[in-house]
Amino acid sequence: MRVIHYHISALKLTFEALAKGRFLLFFLPGVIVSILFGGIYMILHSVVSLFGVVEHVPFIGSFLFGAVTHTVSLFDFLLSQFYIFFILTLLSPFNTVLSGRFDAYLTGNRFSGGFSRFASEFFRMVFLVVLALILEFGLLLIWYGLNWVFDFGLLNTLVKFTLSSFFFGFAFYDYSLERHDIGVLGSLGYAFSKPFTMFVSGALFNLLFAIPLIGVLLAPVIVTMVSTAVFLKHRNMLPVQTHSMKL
Repeated sequence: MRVIHYHISALKLTFEALAKGRFLLFFLPGVIVSILFGGIYMILHSVVSLFGVVEHVPFIGSFLFGAVTHTVSLFDFLLSQFYIFFILTLLSPFNTVLSGRFDAYLTGNRFSGGFSRFASEFFRMVFLVVLALILEFGLLLIWYGLNWVFDFGLLNTLVKFTLSSFFFGFAFYDYSLERHDIGVLGSLGYAFSKPFTMFVSGALFNLLFAIPLIGVLLAPVIVTMVSTAVFLKHRNMLPVQTHSMKL
């Protein structure tokens, strides 16, 4: 399948560049963000989990415990998604620069910079992250309502993974879309016209992010580079001998 082939090729290009010692400094911001917000996430999750004591309430304890369990599960998932989106927002300036430099590394193109463009890219990314967050949470709340009534079991996990992967993928592709002067509506059109591409890149992010301790450090950098390469492949902008190019 072409989308899978593009991602495999993009992963190869990414690890070839990293193996040469390029772009390694872009892992540093993830370390700082993880230290700052990892503790906050753990504290909030612990506080919410304390509500499990309602199981011991006479007569209605089991019912309340079931309600709390569903609520904690929803809160835990939404909090983790918000945490990831917050990371994407904080790291967006670095990911934007990384995407542009990897684009230049692969194609030889150069892009105009400056503070005004940097600020424009940052605020656009914040807007799109918030928009994606609203869309994802809205769909998830609808799904959770249905799942509460019908209990879809394992399908619930699959739907959550699929939705989050699509919107994460969309966030990463916007670095390239903005750089190539594609507007917000064009970005949305691009994402919804290539849902499987968004899903595969977002799924890669979810899987990398799930790796204990180092996932949060690896995922943003690797997926930014992979999505950049896949975007260039979609646009037929990659030379044949991309691995031999240098900045």
